[in-house]
Amino acid sequence: MAIMKDIQILFGQYNIRGDLNQFSLGLTAQEKDDTRFGDSTSKVQAGLDELSISGNGFFAADDAAFKIDDILSADLGSSPLPISVAMPTGAEGDRCHFCKGIVTAYSPNPGAVGDAKVLSFSAESGAGWNVAGRVEKALGSTIITGNSIGSQLGVAASPLKLHAILHVVSQSGTAPTLDVIVESDVSSGFAGPTTRATFAQVTTILTSEAIIPVSDASGDDWWRVQWTLAGGSPDYSFLCAIGIR
Repeated sequence: MAIMKDIQILFGQYNIRGDLNQFSLGLTAQEKDDTRFGDSTSKVQAGLDELSISGNGFFAADDAAFKIDDILSADLGSSPLPISVAMPTGAEGDRCHFCKGIVTAYSPNPGAVGDAKVLSFSAESGAGWNVAGRVEKALGSTIITGNSIGSQLGVAASPLKLHAILHVVSQSGTAPTLDVIVESDVSSGFAGPTTRATFAQVTTILTSEAIIPVSDASGDDWWRVQWTLAGGSPDYSFLCAIGIR
């Protein structure tokens, strides 16, 4: 039996795992009635799917440092933002559920005198897709150009598509830049990789991005992430996950 000890929960360019102590994630499909004249029993068919997220944690606010209260308040009802949940620890190869989601409810609950200040929130996928993929680049100090080992995720021929998400949570250096691409190949050696998706260049502004899903008819079934660092002593911490759906 697995015991929950850690998880990576990223909302945009923020990792909020250190603010939470309880978290749930649900994947559902709408149930649509499909019962017709002549049927002897009721029938249903699956409608649109949905990823729902909820969590409980501890209240903290700081306009300058942008704490958990500031993050959830700013995202409440806003445009969809990249959200990733990587488990069990967010290491390369771990499962990562990701989407573009909207914070739909947020309750800062001060509680009684003497209690810890707590909060709760919920969010829903809000941009037409959610993906169960893999972490290809885990969070952590990254100071040199490199690439992930790669994953055999399968082909992304239509109607399937490649989905990818990027969260950049810290940076330092003199005029640093970070360029991240997703490559594919026919084998794990990546002897002749082809670029399939390109994220916008990252400079000194922390950011996140979910690329527009793309199809690929080449038959490639191996995928990896490649990153290029430039500038003076660049150091970025970022997570990139990919999936085929």
